[in-house]
Amino acid sequence: MSLIPSRSLFSDDRTWTLVSAGAAALAAVAVRSATHAGWRKAKGEEPPQNPVSSDTSWPTALLWTAVVALAAGLARLLALRGTAAGWKKVTGHSAPVD
Repeated sequence: MSLIPSRSLFSDDRTWTLVSAGAAALAAVAVRSATHAGWRKAKGEEPPQNPVSSDTSWPTALLWTAVVALAAGLARLLALRGTAAGWKKVTGHSAPVD
């Protein structure tokens, strides 16, 4: 009887979870910077700090929400697909994607 567990501490599933979470976090940071910079350039003003606030007009709140949602979704997709491609290149098999 062995005292060492038969499963590795870092199974493919756990490793994938850590790697993909890191990629998603980096994508989130990039999205925040890009959306803020893009808003400043396009509108010539700071993006809304709180779109829920009554100080923010409905059109501005809706536009900001749409821009952030679209950018976040695209960044997440690109980050995870890129990470999955890298996973396959390194391990030789597809990522254990949910």
